[in-house]
Amino acid sequence: MAARIAILSDIHANLPALEAVLEDLAEQGCGEICCLGDLHFREQEGVLCFIGHTHRAMVWRAGDECGRVPSDPVKIDLATKQLINVGAVGQPRDGDARACYAIYDLEKSEVVWRRVAYNITLAQNAIEDAGLPILFADRLSEGK
Repeated sequence: MAARIAILSDIHANLPALEAVLEDLAEQGCGEICCLGDLHFREQEGVLCFIGHTHRAMVWRAGDECGRVPSDPVKIDLATKQLINVGAVGQPRDGDARACYAIYDLEKSEVVWRRVAYNITLAQNAIEDAGLPILFADRLSEGK
């Protein structure tokens, strides 16, 4: 297994965002890519679970009353149950319009989040051309 794993979620056919993320992660020294899709879970060691689908980067630890927005880097303690939401590549909804993904560094036992700028207008045009509701295109520029 590679020492650094890029973890992506919620691409939502946003090709400009995905291409920007793939370009960025190529420079991050990641040996593997794990794509969670919308609802797929990946469990590590029985105590660390990476998820997507909520479109918001977040960390929950056993005993916490609520999740928290991550500060980089987040140290992973395998003695504590943790849930890590990696954010969203194609439809971020946490107020930051840039594509978001996470890197799990096994050697450092930490997770860092990456934010990557991409051509939002190109993605918005694709949404409009597909005949989807304009709301889907408009919220890309606000990250909501």
